This record gives sequence, structure tokens and C-alpha cells, in this order.
Amino acid sequence: QVFSMDPALLTAAAGTNTSVYSAKKTTGITLLNLGVLPSDFQPVSFVQADRTIGTATLFTNADGSYNIPSTGVYAVGFAFRYGTGLQASLLSGAPGIAIARTRSAVTTLIDTRPFSGINLALAVNLTLSDSSINSLYSFQAGDKVSFGIVDSGIVSAGLLGSSIASFYIYKVSN
Repeated sequence: QVFSMDPALLTAAAGTNTSVYSAKKTTGITLLNLGVLPSDFQPVSFVQADRTIGTATLFTNADGSYNIPSTGVYAVGFAFRYGTGLQASLLSGAPGIAIARTRSAVTTLIDTRPFSGINLALAVNLTLSDSSINSLYSFQAGDKVSFGIVDSGIVSAGLLGSSIASFYIYKVSN
């Protein structure tokens, strides 16, 4: 039997990294349309109930964002598989995944990865719609971090329901 556990239960509370947070959605993915983010970015509808580890207070359900508790360098990972991970003709735009940071009410895309694909001679485009971002970023206390899709206008709501999305974030340095 496998289950998730809060790290504070394994060690003394003073010995844990209180910034650790991870979430995963395997069904029911929708995109949030908040109207205040860059027009080509829509965050995944993560909520506190999707968390696999971490303190619920680090996350805001209303906009699907992680709240940076203290200034420093954070390790961040975001993975997204659209539908089965292989789609025909999705390359008509430039869809992909992105991480956004909101600071002082201004949202900026800090990293993006397009879905990759191939164009076959038979006039068929195949998109590998499985992508991930793993990197280090500098944040300030109070920043909000969102995980979503760019150029999502060609994304089918039906395929979103069978998609998988996950992210992790934790502070590694001051």
C-alpha cells in the first residue's frame, strides 16, 4: 500500500523544509480563465485537494497558485500530458506549457516549453503533447506561481479531462 505523507510527521518539525509543496491532477483538468493573466496563458485548475505533500496554506484555490513564503531560490518542476500524449494536427499554433509568476499584481511568464512534433509527408502533423519544465528560479516573498498552458485556444476540453498534470516546488537557497 502506497500513500503520501506530510514530511513533518517523519522528522522534527524544525528539521523540515516548510516550503515543500507538490500536487497532481489525473482527472478533471480544466483551465482557469482569470482575465488578468497574459492573454496566451491559462493556468491548470489545481486546488488544495490535489496536493500530495505540503501545507495547504501555501496554495490559493481561486487562482490555482502557489504562494512563495520567503525570498530565495526555489526548485520548480511542472509536467503536463495532454490526452494520451500524442495528438494529430495540434501544431497549428504553438501550444505548450508554462510557469508564470505574479509579483505586485503583474504576471510574467518565467519559463515555457512548447509541445514538440513532426510533420509527416502524408500531410499529417503529430504532436508529442507531453512536456515538462524543471529548473531553479529566484522568487520574492509574496510572489504567486502558476502552472498552465500557453496558446491553449486549440486545446480540446474533452482531451483535458483525460490529461495529467503535476508540479513540485521547494526552497533550496536564500
